[in-house]
Amino acid sequence: MMEEYLGGTKWRRPLVRLLELLVIGAMGTLVLDVLLGVGTRQLGTLKYWLDSEWGVAAVFLPEGQIGWTEELARILMVWTAVLGAALAFERRAHLGVDYLVGKFHPGTRKLVQTIGHLVVMAFAVLVLIKGGATVVERTMESGQLTPALGLRKWMVYSVVPLSGVFVILFALQNLVSDLRRTDRGEVPE
Repeated sequence: MMEEYLGGTKWRRPLVRLLELLVIGAMGTLVLDVLLGVGTRQLGTLKYWLDSEWGVAAVFLPEGQIGWTEELARILMVWTAVLGAALAFERRAHLGVDYLVGKFHPGTRKLVQTIGHLVVMAFAVLVLIKGGATVVERTMESGQLTPALGLRKWMVYSVVPLSGVFVILFALQNLVSDLRRTDRGEVPE
């Protein structure tokens, strides 16, 4: 039952869709945020030019870039990159692991592929989940806030253990799927 559940798509499709929506939402917001930041910076330059060259006081134009747009862009870039990496892992777009497995003789690929999945899961557990949870916990205790937006920093860092959970689930499913494929006599890619 567990093997069927892990190997199937009962949980995978909705989870992947959620991850896709998170990445698309973060990326779309990032684009709008950068456009707003660049736009207000350019309007501030125009305001300065109008005032210094023409003596026109354009009070309706901003002084320069809105301060919080740069901070939000950094946060969204991190979220997009980390969640995007988990999504890429789900799609087996992790070039290093696939490249290494492909270099081995077809008879040893199953073992190397299994070891690769286990190493990825160990990394995800130790670094992403455990390390990320430690960072989140310490920033919760310290009460740190981001300077411009005033967000709690633990909210920013929470993407790391979240991504680790996604990677673990996808790695488990990929491991079960690959083991089934080799049991049927198919050569791992």
